[in-house]
Parts: sequence; C-alpha cells; structure tokens
Amino acid sequence: MKKSIAFILVLAMCIGAFATGCASGGKEDSSVIKVGLSMPLTGNMAEYGQQFQVAAQIARDEINANGGIHGKTLEFVEMDSQGDAQQTADIAREFCDNAEIVAVIGDFSSSSCMAAAPIYQENALVQISPTASHADFAPMGDYIFSTVGIMSSESYFMAEKTMQKYLELESCAALYLNSDWGVYGFDCFEEKATEIGIEITAKELFVEGETDFTSVLSKLRQTDPQSLVLYAQYNEAATIIKQVKQMGWDVPIVIAGASCTDQFLELCREDAEGVVSQVPYLFDSEMAFYKSFEEKAGFPPTVFAAYMYDTVYMLAEALNHSDAEITRESVKDALMSYKDFSGIMGAIVFSEDGDIIREELICVVENGAWVRKTDYGY
Repeated sequence: MKKSIAFILVLAMCIGAFATGCASGGKEDSSVIKVGLSMPLTGNMAEYGQQFQVAAQIARDEINANGGIHGKTLEFVEMDSQGDAQQTADIAREFCDNAEIVAVIGDFSSSSCMAAAPIYQENALVQISPTASHADFAPMGDYIFSTVGIMSSESYFMAEKTMQKYLELESCAALYLNSDWGVYGFDCFEEKATEIGIEITAKELFVEGETDFTSVLSKLRQTDPQSLVLYAQYNEAATIIKQVKQMGWDVPIVIAGASCTDQFLELCREDAEGVVSQVPYLFDSEMAFYKSFEEKAGFPPTVFAAYMYDTVYMLAEALNHSDAEITRESVKDALMSYKDFSGIMGAIVFSEDGDIIREELICVVENGAWVRKTDYGY
C-alpha cells in the first residue's frame, strides 16, 4: 500500500512538472541567444534572401568564435517568407509566440516588412530590416528598425546628383514597380525632379512578374525623353533593358540601387553596358568578408549581403555593450542607446524613428562590371 501511494505521488509530481514545462513552452537554454531570420529563400526574391542567409551565418560564426554575446552563443531560427507579405506576417506571429526569440532580422521588401511590423510592435519584439527603405516603415513603432537608409534619400540623390549633376539630363520617362517600395521610391524621385527642373515626360506602373514591356516602352519612347528611369528589382530591370535594346531605343538608363547586383549583370549581359545606378557601397574583392562569402556561397556578395552582415554585428555589439539582462525590451533599448558601431559599410546610428540616412555612390556598368564613379559627399 505504501509503495502504491509513493508511486502515485511520484507520478503526480512528474505530470505536474511535464504540465509546467508545456505551459512555459519548455525549458529555455540559458547558454544561447536566439534571433529570428525572416527572408525570401524561394520565389522571385530568392537571390536577395540567399545573400541574407549566407552573410548572416558568416557574421554569426565570427561573433561566436570571438566570445558570442555576453559569453552566450548566437543562434538563428531561419524561416522562408517567399517574398510574400502574408507569409511574412505569419512568420512574425510564429516568432512572437516563441519566447526564446529576443529579436528578429528581416524581411527583405518594404511591403513584407510593413505587413509584419504591427505584429512585432504589438508583441514588443524588435524587428530590424536590413533593406526596408520605405520612410513609413521604421516609424511604425519603437520596436521597428531599418539599417538600409530611407528610400527618399536615395531617390533625391538619383534625381539631383545622378541625373542632373553627373549625367546633365533635363528630362526622363519612368517605369516603376507597383509596390510600396516602387511607388514610394518613384514618388520621392518625382518630387525632387520637379523641384530641380527635370521634366518627367511620361510615367508608367508595372506589376511584379510582368515579362512583356514592349507596348509600354513604345508609349514612353513616343514622349521623346532624354533618359529612362527604372524602379525595378534586378530580374525585371534586366528584362526591361533587354527589350529597350531589342527595339533599338538608344537612351541613357538609370536604375534604382536595388538592381545594382551581379545577378542583374548576368541576366542583362552586354545590354547592361552604360547603365547607371547609385548604391551606398561597392565591394573590394580583396576584403576578407568578400572572400569568405564567395567561398561559402559559391557566388559573390552584393550590397544586400553587406547590409545583413553589418546588421547582425550591430545587434551583437549593441547587446554586448548593454549591462541589462537580455530581454525583448532591453534589446530595443540597447539598439537605441548604442552610438559607436561602425561596420564594413560605415556607421549605424538610429534616429528617433529607428532608421538611418546613408550617403550614396554613383556607379556605371563598364566592360560587364559595376564601376564606382564618385566618392561619398559628391
């Protein structure tokens, strides 16, 4: 009888312990710091997500090899958003429900990031996008950050510095993607162009996945612009430019920095010659990160890899300089208070809204490669 009672008591204690573990989501590992990564590893934006993934893993491995974060190992929980806003929002809910995740880095596009931001803000979980440049993204909450630099800055630079000062152009036609990023970027460009006297002879939207641009290009050409401006991702920009060349339209082409990638060059090939863009950074192929990335990935890094690499390091360094216990709230406070970070792309200091402003470089395709034409402060 005594053995039966003892067995029942032990069984009850085990059940109670199991129930407690389930209710708390299981025992957390105090030796690790978990960060969620949301990125498009498949779909139309997979090239960007793959740049994110490899760069983040390189940064993580280097950070852990140098002592981690307060002696703890940095770990990632990686999820594929497919570049889809709804999928990104679903990932946000999953990350928010995981009590072990103290911050999230991602996603890629402004549309996806803005779909997820209210969920992260409501659950007090930091979301840092390396590439969401829409000016309305970071101000969506005090847990929302962007390290790319606001889109309006690049668009103003494109109009005033790239087109008016460098190319000495007085008019353009424009073709831009019908997305939060494309519409906002072009709106900012149009605002600055109008202000400084560049005439926009015609403007047209296109939708993601579109492949035949001949009709709309003919329409733009009829307005006799001095140049063509594209707000498009690299694959669509390459398609548009090839069709421009096929129709025999000899016109200077200026593209948004999102298309300034090696993948654009591979798709566009000889038709890319002379295309002009602007980016905050161009790699030196001799630098350590470039070599590490190419060895691990099998392809060279783009500016988007640099954004992610610096973002991971900035998060780790801010936490290492914070004396507070690492919680979701302390992560947010650490990011806002840390002012001394300088990565491979320079300094990152957040404004009150949680975003930054970056300087731009003008680059041109020459002999199949992006060539830097100006210095910072041009």
